Amino acid sequence: MSLASLGYSYNVLPSRCSSLLSPRTTGLAKEAAPSFLLPPATRRFALPLPAATMEQVDVESPTWRSEKRWMERGSTLRVVMLLLLWYSTSVLASITTKEILMRFPYPITVAMVQQAVAAFCGWCTAQMERRGALRDWRLHLRTFAPVAIPLVVALISYRWALMATTVAFTSTVKTLGPVFTVVFARLMLQERLSARQYSSVVPVVLGVAITTITEAEFIFVGFVAAIISTAAQALQTVVSKHVSKSELFCLAAVYAFLLLLPLSLVIEVWRITPMTRVNARSTCKWLAINGVVSFLNQYTGLSVLDAMHSPLSHALANVMKRAVVITAAMIYAARPVSPLHTFGVVLSVFGTMIYQKLDEAGRGASRCDYELVPTIRMSSSIELGIESPSPRDGIPGRS
Repeated sequence: MSLASLGYSYNVLPSRCSSLLSPRTTGLAKEAAPSFLLPPATRRFALPLPAATMEQVDVESPTWRSEKRWMERGSTLRVVMLLLLWYSTSVLASITTKEILMRFPYPITVAMVQQAVAAFCGWCTAQMERRGALRDWRLHLRTFAPVAIPLVVALISYRWALMATTVAFTSTVKTLGPVFTVVFARLMLQERLSARQYSSVVPVVLGVAITTITEAEFIFVGFVAAIISTAAQALQTVVSKHVSKSELFCLAAVYAFLLLLPLSLVIEVWRITPMTRVNARSTCKWLAINGVVSFLNQYTGLSVLDAMHSPLSHALANVMKRAVVITAAMIYAARPVSPLHTFGVVLSVFGTMIYQKLDEAGRGASRCDYELVPTIRMSSSIELGIESPSPRDGIPGRS
């Protein structure tokens, strides 16, 4: 069965629109004739297109080059702004969580408040975007509830690690994520990686080992909590591999809140010591601010993923984000750091970057060189509310 019989026709976009697609399609408009060969029956009801797309486009025209340059500048500026917001919210979320736990040492309750804010903000965002993903709870229960369990473990153990040790050390230990991802993907998904990908995790392990040995404030409980958080986060990544990240963001937060609420009531709420009215107001204010910052951090991370051309770019940006968080935490703590400790941090971040690059290269090897854009023919006049054009003379309403 051909694609034409299914009602699809593939056309090549002109060069002014190629920047919206993968970079692999940028040169395709210069090789093929950039004309939209729509049939007469569909050209009348097709989406509005620039007049120049119906004829040969002069890709060397100064007008086209100017428009394309402005489009690229706008896209680059948007990505830069999102990255700055993502990095700044990551630093603020990590540091404020650490400060809150030093004054309010109840990690389960802090995680519950953060997930409550994330669930509420995510629900409002989904309603504004009219996704409708929150309407059928039973449909998503089997998909998102298992994802919420490792999420809860990761949230609690991460905050436990922040109470016991520094933000920089915890963030460095979390660079072990690729190691656990490789193990879980092999055990659960039966995925086989190349020898280079397996060897790329060696610098990560060595870097974390050097950082652990040279850590001035090393506490074994904090180290174990950071390891558990990293492993749980890697397990969540493997379990949610085929789940929409936008839906995962909101629904997993809801389920995580529902799981954290009884844990907080049973384990921590009855142990909370009374505070003065001023301290209580200050704690509640910072909990709310921290919840909003955590939500913005996760949401801007998804926005960066949508704005970038490839998952590899997002992965590298994520590695750089962790490096920024570690550096900012060291500066904020204002404590001396040995050169060997710094070398361990750099080595772990470098190993994570190499792993991400090899992983994306392995995935991209099976992709086609060019991406075609499908144009759907309007064959159903009942659904669209438009009279079908006559196949004889192209005049609507004539049969």
